[in-house]
Amino acid sequence: MKIFLSVSFILAMLFVSGQNKPAGKDSIKTCPACHKKDQVIPISYGKPGPETIKKANKGEIKLGGCMISGTSPRFYCKTDKLEF
Repeated sequence: MKIFLSVSFILAMLFVSGQNKPAGKDSIKTCPACHKKDQVIPISYGKPGPETIKKANKGEIKLGGCMISGTSPRFYCKTDKLEF
């Protein structure tokens, strides 16, 4: 039982660690509402460091919090205030 929980914990941490970084500029998406690309920013999950906080204050990324799932939105449109 202990081994199973440890393996499950490790797998969960690997999944989350790969998801907490914002998407790169190459993967900027188009907003499904206004169809603009220049107002879409990535959503960053996990505990933000100083650099991430600076980017969020500049409006370059949106902080998504600590909880993440397979259906968590990856992008945010600043015009429509829409997460997708």
